[in-house]
Formats: sequence, C-alpha cells, structure tokens
Amino acid sequence: MTACIQQDNHVMFEVIDTGIGIPAEKQQSLFEKFTQIDMSATRQKGGTGLGLANCYQLVHLMGGEIGLNSDLNRGSMFWFSIPYQKLSVEKSQSTSNPQVSVKKERSILIVCSDPDLELDWCEATLTSDLYEFSVTTVETAPQAIKSMRERCPDVVVVYSNLTGMQGVEFVKFLRDQEAFSNVKLIGIDESQSPHAEALYQNIGIDSYFPKSASIIDIMESIHLLLNDKVDPTSHSSSAVSSPLVLLVEDNDINQIVAKDMLESLGCKVSLANNGQMAVDMIKQRSNRFDIIFMDCQMPILDGYAAARKIRQLPAEMAQSIPIIALTANVMAADRQLCIDAGMNEHIGKSVNIDTFKNILAQWCR
Repeated sequence: MTACIQQDNHVMFEVIDTGIGIPAEKQQSLFEKFTQIDMSATRQKGGTGLGLANCYQLVHLMGGEIGLNSDLNRGSMFWFSIPYQKLSVEKSQSTSNPQVSVKKERSILIVCSDPDLELDWCEATLTSDLYEFSVTTVETAPQAIKSMRERCPDVVVVYSNLTGMQGVEFVKFLRDQEAFSNVKLIGIDESQSPHAEALYQNIGIDSYFPKSASIIDIMESIHLLLNDKVDPTSHSSSAVSSPLVLLVEDNDINQIVAKDMLESLGCKVSLANNGQMAVDMIKQRSNRFDIIFMDCQMPILDGYAAARKIRQLPAEMAQSIPIIALTANVMAADRQLCIDAGMNEHIGKSVNIDTFKNILAQWCR
C-alpha cells in the first residue's frame, strides 16, 4: 500500500496486489452491494459483497473518489483520494514523560506502561469525532498521581501491568483518596486470570475489561459512564457467563473482529474456517459448545449444509445447540433459508458488540 499527498489538498491511497485480477466486464459492478466475481455458496474466496460498496459510500461521503485498475492474471490496484485538513495537536514539552492531549470537553487519564497502547489511545482520540474526550497518557502510578493532582480527570483507565506498582494496587490507592472519590475508574486486566474481574469489582472499579477489548469499545463505555446511561458493568465480561462459542467463518478479518467482540463479552471462542471443519469439531469435542455462529457463504461446505449435518448428529451431541446465522443477506426469504436449514436465528453483517450481547443473553441462559 502507498499513500501520497497531492497538491490539491487531497491524499491518495493505492493498494496493489499480484493476484488473479478482475475481468474488465465485471469491474464496474464491484462497487455495488452484494456483488462478487464468484457468487456461488462454495466459492474459494470469502466475503459478503459489501466491503467495496461500503468503501464507495464512505469515500464519497468524505468528498473523495475511488476506483481500480486491473489486468486479468496479473493483479489489481485499488485507489481512493480524499480531501484533508491539517489537525492541530497540542503536545507536552516533557521528554521524560511524553503526553498527548487534545483539547476537548471531558478529561481521561490513561495509565499504561506499553508505549504501543499509548499511541493507540492517542490515535483513536485524534481520529474520533464521536466522543468529547481530552486524553492524557502516563506510564507509571507516580506520574498518574502527579497528573491527577495538577488536574483531576473525569475518568482514569488503569492497565494491570504497570511499572513499579500493579494496576490493582493503584486502584486501591485511588479509592482511598477522598480528593479522587468522584473519578470513574476503569480496569484493564492483562493477566487473563479467571478471577481478575471479581478482584477488580471487590476494590470498587466502575467498569472492567479484559485486554482483548478494543479501545473503541472502552471509549464507548466511558462515554456512557460519564452520561449515566447504563449500568457501569454492562460492557464487562460479566454481561454473560463464559459460554463456549464456535465461530464458523472463512474470512480472516471477520474472524478477528468477531472473536475480539465475543471474547470481550467473556466467551471462550473456537474457530472453524468452513462448515465441514465445524461439523468435524462438534463430532470430536467431549464437551458441547453452548452456541454456534455460522457464516452462510463458505468454501468446501457452506453454512446451510453444515447446519443440516449438525442437526442430523446424535441428540446429545448437537441437536439442541443454538445455531445463529451470520450473513449479509437480510431479506425475509434469506432468513427463512437459514431457519429451514436448522438454524435458530439470523443476524445480518456487520455485527456489533451489542448484537452479540443480546444474542448471548437470549440463547445462552
């Protein structure tokens, strides 16, 4: 991928591959919804047919243009160009403890010893217009205390593996300080201990997340906490028990996104790349899955056929396991196809964490 600044205040991005290429007669339709070169249910290349359509809409909403150049059997180049404005960012002058702040309404202090995570927080804040946050990052508990005494933040996000003092001890310290009694505290556990959530809740944390939770999910929770719109623990892994989930999905990116969301809700997730692999995993597993999320369009064995095979297995093995279809096809007839194949429910892509949370609450009681 390459990116370059153009003279007309536009930035141009180009993504080049050396793949199979795209026939000229099919290039014009690629940016239409639910369109793919191979539309069969057992195609070798995964996807929903929505990615490029979504890109087309987003680029045009930003006042840009998008297109492609492709030669069959030689590869393709996808490009888009969007206008940009320079963003003014105020940086701290300290070199021993770099901080990045954006002048916004509510203040958040991130206490994290991982420089990469600090940069992720800064980037997420700079690129988001959804939340009125001013974010400051520090690396240690003493630096956090100094910063809080200079300006008391609305929220403190504490990662567990701090240099010099563990996050749990730091949270205990803050809860004993009357000056910080109104500060909302969010704990991020990096130990993957099954007892971590209970430990944080016992010391007065307002909200808890495992390390696998995305920064965007945490930012959304902060926004809701500050506006008193939800129970503070509603986005923690206690929202459900720890269901055993089988995620059947052939697209690597979709696997990563869905797995991250499910794990942030406390699930233990196993992956299958196609329907046949899912059937084999169910046959070989000694303890049953609590729920199956099934993509419909996959190579080797598609989701419809896989659901039928699962329903034909012995009753004690799989017949009562909820199977939830994941598909970009959201018409009533598409839902009926899923039900006829033996699935229990049908949800359309793209799926957000609240959709997963509601499905788990409904089917994993």
